[in-house]
Amino acid sequence: MDVTKVLRKAAGVFVVAKEPGATGDDGDVSIDPTPAPAVPASPPVPQAAAPASVPAAQPAPQPFPRRPGLHERSQTQPVAQPARPPVVPAAAGPPLTLSFPTIYQAAQVPVQPFTAEQLIDMVASMPPELALDTRRRTVHGMLQAMSKTTGMAADGVVSDAMAKLAALSAHVDQQSRQATDHLTRLDTEMRSFEQQIAARRREADQINGQMAQLTQACRDEWFRLAQVLDFFGVSRPQER
Repeated sequence: MDVTKVLRKAAGVFVVAKEPGATGDDGDVSIDPTPAPAVPASPPVPQAAAPASVPAAQPAPQPFPRRPGLHERSQTQPVAQPARPPVVPAAAGPPLTLSFPTIYQAAQVPVQPFTAEQLIDMVASMPPELALDTRRRTVHGMLQAMSKTTGMAADGVVSDAMAKLAALSAHVDQQSRQATDHLTRLDTEMRSFEQQIAARRREADQINGQMAQLTQACRDEWFRLAQVLDFFGVSRPQER
């Protein structure tokens, strides 16, 4: 470490060291009385201005206690709502089948080459003046001729008619049972609807009664407060 630099910093003067071998009055070193130049001081760091003190918020003056108005009473004292019964969904009606071929097919009626419907059309096309016996003989002869070519028995058309009559009766019975079941469900639903209607009527009566009590209480309070205006001779506002 350089001793001269250390002395300069410590004493604030220039210390000049003699060259090796030089002599002086006071020894090996001489002190220069010239003071060291002053080191400029660093500019002061500006301090942030302290925030002005915010006066504490003063509480707002409290108004005189008052009773809640009509609209406030309705909010603070809600009208109790009775529990509502669940709505029963309407049941779907039974499918009504009116297609005769579909009914016969569902009953597995055998398909005949000459059906009962064809026989009815053929008899209807005969002259109306023909006697019944003549018609029957004509039909029997035609059926016997057809049985030789088609293999159908002569009484096959009668069997076709009987099978279709049975299919129609069975279908009516089935549809009747389904309709009875559906009517039973409808009757249960209608009783449930009647109970719901009665519950709605009770709810309406309860709301009307509560509204009448609320209106009367507000009217009484209105007239009671209006006495203040009467006392000071101030005209009352219009009553609602």
